[in-house]
Amino acid sequence: MLLGPLDTAQAYQNETEAGIAIRDSGLNRDQIYVTTKYSALGGLDIQTSIHNSLKNVSIVATTHNVSRSYDAGCAAGCVVR
Repeated sequence: MLLGPLDTAQAYQNETEAGIAIRDSGLNRDQIYVTTKYSALGGLDIQTSIHNSLKNVSIVATTHNVSRSYDAGCAAGCVVR
């Protein structure tokens, strides 16, 4: 069984709460699919911002195609395992 996607975003300010819910759920990490979105809050660069999102959600992730050139709609792709 796969649960998700659990939709989070920096702008929603729900990453920390999602991380707590994931931990409290008792589900194995491979049963949960999480998404989050970059929003440039606080003027942070994309690498720092994604690192902060992963820390806030309290998960380990593999990031793909993190680029310095991006548009507001699509900044990076993260595959969370």
